[in-house]
Amino acid sequence: MKKFFLAVVVIVMVNSGVFAQKATIESVVAKVDKGHLIVNWSSNQQANAYWQIQGSVDGKNYSTIGFVMGNDPAAQNNFKFKQPMAKLKPGLKYFRVLLMEDAENGIASNSIQLTK
Repeated sequence: MKKFFLAVVVIVMVNSGVFAQKATIESVVAKVDKGHLIVNWSSNQQANAYWQIQGSVDGKNYSTIGFVMGNDPAAQNNFKFKQPMAKLKPGLKYFRVLLMEDAENGIASNSIQLTK
């Protein structure tokens, strides 16, 4: 009975997120290369969720410009978004990425300014 109880406690703790690692979003870089916006970043989170890439003209009001559904298996924990500039709203200078746990909840990176 003690072994069963201990197993149930461990399972509940794992499922409740007690052992979950805090999500980090690091090294976000946005640049224009050959007419494409390229946003690169790294995270300790794998493909359990998806990413939103957001852009802003003023660094305050953001709108979603794209999604990344997982990382490149050859580049573990590194992510990349690439989009032709012609498809984006003119004047976007600030960008951020959001790690989405579901359709309503996410964690945002710091805002970064576009570099050329």
